[in-house]
Amino acid sequence: MSTQEIQIKHLPSDDAGNGWQNILPPRAPKPELSEVVEADFLVIGAGYAGLAAANRLAENCPDKSIVIVDAQRVGDGASGRSSGFVIGTPHVVGADLETKESALRAYRLSHYAGDYIWNTVRERAIDCGMGQLGQYMVARTPKGRNLLRDFHSNMMEIGVESEMVRSVDLVDRINTDYYPVACFTPKTLLLNPAAYVQGFADSLPGNVHLYENTAIKKIQYGKHVRATTDRGEVSAKKVILAVNGFAADFGHYKNRIFSLQLFSSLTRQLSEQECASLGGHREWGILPVSSGAGATLRFTDDRRLLIRAGFRFAASHNQSDSSYQKIAQKHLQMLQARFPVLVDLQIEHTWSGYISLSRNIALGFGQQTDNVYSCVCQNGVGLSRGTYSGLLAADLASGRENSLIDQLLGLEQPVKLPPRPFLNWGVSATLAWHAWTERGEA
Repeated sequence: MSTQEIQIKHLPSDDAGNGWQNILPPRAPKPELSEVVEADFLVIGAGYAGLAAANRLAENCPDKSIVIVDAQRVGDGASGRSSGFVIGTPHVVGADLETKESALRAYRLSHYAGDYIWNTVRERAIDCGMGQLGQYMVARTPKGRNLLRDFHSNMMEIGVESEMVRSVDLVDRINTDYYPVACFTPKTLLLNPAAYVQGFADSLPGNVHLYENTAIKKIQYGKHVRATTDRGEVSAKKVILAVNGFAADFGHYKNRIFSLQLFSSLTRQLSEQECASLGGHREWGILPVSSGAGATLRFTDDRRLLIRAGFRFAASHNQSDSSYQKIAQKHLQMLQARFPVLVDLQIEHTWSGYISLSRNIALGFGQQTDNVYSCVCQNGVGLSRGTYSGLLAADLASGRENSLIDQLLGLEQPVKLPPRPFLNWGVSATLAWHAWTERGEA
């Protein structure tokens, strides 16, 4: 087998404002790799996909050694910054709903991931506020309402429990009359994503060795994969890449994956009186039927409001905090429009996170070479797609039979993107067009 050596040019860089993480008790990260180690399997990336992959490898191969490394602390990256929805239905964006067959496949996969996360949290007593609370997909405009009715019809056709909810009933359920209609599906889990991945990382089996703050600077592919860091090296027989938007840096999916930077805020805790003004404290999660202008919202188990709204094309993963104050103000205005009785609402945390997408909303899943496997590019549905793609990549790499593998391998791979700067112009223009045409959903 010929060898190929690649220098890793880009590393993750995230702000320190992640509210999900900042409200948690302090956690001591696992040590950085500082020696030369040998392993049967190396997993690069300790997010949803990487943790699921490493854990499944340990289950499949209890006599094998597994190393998992992450360039940051677990929870610092994209996995700890999501809105915490383990979506239990096919997604309204992409190819999930093109046919009844694709919808059923998407439902089976999301259900598979949800069951795995539910069982992992319960069995390991991970304190992440998880509950099967469902999701309200909401719409305001006539176009959005039509999309919502189509989604409801698709769910009913494949046998997924789904309920259309009128505005008068929504007031009682989610404490706002801002939305005239919603579609409720009960199978979605809600949790604190940073607490989930940190708890998962701290309860990995004994034959999994996790190294945090360990950035791979060079990787050599060959009969064995050699990954070099500033202070150490891992030599492994097989590697699973769970690096999402950094896949091209590791030599795979070049010019096929791009990233968006999304912005979120978390309020202070509401008082008991404020909760009473909203009709009591009942957790819920809201997803917009429009991904271009709507807001994702949650009312959390510790009486906070989460909002995720606003995004931009990320030509690189370099951070700029200069606009966060304006973003927090915009988020506050959006929350006040939805909950006008909360006259003294305050934002405590504002942060961003990256999602990786392909032009055709396809996963980067499969066997890349004899000993290299990938589970990248979850297209904004990280908790469910990251989990099932990580599990199935581990099964594929360890030779475990699983009928769901063939379903994923039968799907389209990420297609080639236009070259830069046309990609930058095209994505930015498309985002602006969606924001304008779907502004009624904001």
